[in-house]
Amino acid sequence: MNHSVRLDNGEHAQLIDNEIERIRECLGRSSKLRDLFDYLVDRSRTGTPPREVEISQDVFGRTTQAGDDGGARVYIHRLRKRLEEIYGDRRGAGLRLTLPLGEYRLIAEIGSADFPGPESAPLLLAPRRQFSWRALAIAAVGLTAAFALVVSLLLWPAPGVREATQVRQSEIWKPLFANRKSVIIAEGDHYLFGEKGAGGEVSRLVRDYRIHSREDLDAYLLSHSSDAARYIDVGQSYIPTTVPRAQQYLAPILARAPSVRVLPATQVPAAAMLSQNIIYLGLSSGLGPLSAPTTSGSRFELSTDSDQIRDKRTGRVYGAGPSGGASPRRQYGLVSLFFGKEGNRYIILAGTSEMGLVGLVETIGAYDGLRELSNALHSSGTAEALYEVDSQGAGVLAVRLVATNQRDQQRVWTP
Repeated sequence: MNHSVRLDNGEHAQLIDNEIERIRECLGRSSKLRDLFDYLVDRSRTGTPPREVEISQDVFGRTTQAGDDGGARVYIHRLRKRLEEIYGDRRGAGLRLTLPLGEYRLIAEIGSADFPGPESAPLLLAPRRQFSWRALAIAAVGLTAAFALVVSLLLWPAPGVREATQVRQSEIWKPLFANRKSVIIAEGDHYLFGEKGAGGEVSRLVRDYRIHSREDLDAYLLSHSSDAARYIDVGQSYIPTTVPRAQQYLAPILARAPSVRVLPATQVPAAAMLSQNIIYLGLSSGLGPLSAPTTSGSRFELSTDSDQIRDKRTGRVYGAGPSGGASPRRQYGLVSLFFGKEGNRYIILAGTSEMGLVGLVETIGAYDGLRELSNALHSSGTAEALYEVDSQGAGVLAVRLVATNQRDQQRVWTP
């Protein structure tokens, strides 16, 4: 039978201390969340749970004198949700730290037999009998990806075995196979957060170019406390439909890699960025943690809030043309090639729009397209190129090499 104890309980002191350290490690890079956790641990151990205004002042440095600062509530909810995620895959664990609803103190639950998973977070899901936008979003993303994969097989044939062999031997791809390291395909994902309706349920999903993660959302809500009751993290992101198509196209080329796994770009571990080959597939606005090495010392500047690429050498701005209609649409794609600190290969394939990515992958994954690029780059292992892509509907009409640049490897990892 479950029972709760304070964090200063002497009988279970070692178990509680070990669990506190484990949770701190799980909280990872989110320093504010970790600061809040440490603060609540200290206050809970002394038996003096803080008030909301104390959290705002002591943890976040706010000067408000009233308990109406939504920032503290945002982080309390964020911490509660994170604890539920951490324990979601540890059913039957013997000790669990919890943050009870309506309270600002941590307690230890001893002897729990069945802990709820992350789906039990009360503020994230609409009532069981109400329409669930989150469920619809998940289903829509899954169906769209499946449909895109079927279409890709019919309309976007991948390279044959012979051509795939030639591509692997090109100067662009050869370093990726020569080092015998595993490959991570980083999908450019875009963060979505929820907007709550009058009844408190999530009524729609929102994408804001200024907000790329739940940490960004937390920071926004801290400075816009009036929106704290309106917006909420729902743990969702979306990936453009052409990304699985691009993966399918490159599959024959990557068949000789030691191992290949697929991750959202925002979830690529820092350790993997140092030691494994990385192939980015997505939009130029979705690079996430790969943005810094892609743009450091680059000739091209990528906009984080639009689909534009600026050539810093000429000052020209390249952006996608209008979509729809009978006229072809002009888009752009950027190829960036460099190495990690342990000799791991990076191949960045980023389009200003979805068809820009399609045209780019068709070129970089085809032997004829690679020959033009290899000649322009003079066999450089660290370089970049900008392509112009004309498309109409779901078809690529023409791809042209616009500009190339030899990158300085020493500047790739230097801010």
